[in-house]
Amino acid sequence: MKTSQLKSFIGLAFIARVCWALNSLRINVPRPIKVGDTVTLTCDYDLEGEQLYAIKWYWKEAEFFRFVPRESPPFKTFAVRHIIVDVSGSDRNKVTLKDVQKVISGTYTCEVSADAPTFHTEMKGGFMQVHELPHGNLTMIIEPSKVEVGKLLKANCRSPLAYPAPNLIWSINNETVYYNTSEIETYNYIESVKILSEYSETKIQIIINQSFFDQNGHMELRCNGILDELWKSSVSKVLKDETPVFAPVLGSTSSQIDDGDQQGNFDKLMNSSSFGPSSLQRASISYIFLLLIFFTLIIR
Repeated sequence: MKTSQLKSFIGLAFIARVCWALNSLRINVPRPIKVGDTVTLTCDYDLEGEQLYAIKWYWKEAEFFRFVPRESPPFKTFAVRHIIVDVSGSDRNKVTLKDVQKVISGTYTCEVSADAPTFHTEMKGGFMQVHELPHGNLTMIIEPSKVEVGKLLKANCRSPLAYPAPNLIWSINNETVYYNTSEIETYNYIESVKILSEYSETKIQIIINQSFFDQNGHMELRCNGILDELWKSSVSKVLKDETPVFAPVLGSTSSQIDDGDQQGNFDKLMNSSSFGPSSLQRASISYIFLLLIFFTLIIR
């Protein structure tokens, strides 16, 4: 093998070795995390036999911890506001932060440098989200208070202040409302009150139909809130079907009965002694007698 070919082969082998080290770098950021937690971030790497020169940790672009094995002591911290490093829990593979706050959410980067002769350096980053849990419960308002088939029902659900805002989702009779339909529409939004403090709100509109009610005429409307795996809450209300129920119309039957009663009473009246045939005959005779007297007086 020629000298030039040997040099090329060694060079390729060196590049492959460096690339292998590049691909082996991994950073792990735990989740979920809430305000006040102690958090350990890890950085795993394989230098393939090379010696470690230094490990450096950054929050965004600010270095806050460095580990150099050749130095004594091997660790060094740098002042970054709100970041508190637990040196006893930090070494060449990890860094531990105490009493984390939501303001230090962001990208954390691990930088690994090999020692001479390569001094190869590689960086990997990961995002850390620090949650501020809601203080309080979900609130729900429903209008109108009277629920009827065919009518529009509106409801509003709001979370307490948190960071980030919780996710809210509706369910009807324990069935989650994932999307809008011709009968159900939902609206979701997030409102910031101040920096790193916000609430979420969701609205639902339902055109009520009979299928929403169970056999007892009840329907449960529920609002569920969740913030990662750290916080869950729900608020619900059981609504009763108050659709008016009209009695069947019986007017024609009762009218027939009333008419029959009236006809019977009339027949009884006409058959009574006051209006019987004998009375009519007596009245006719008296009338004829009076006419005869009247004509007799005229002739005279």
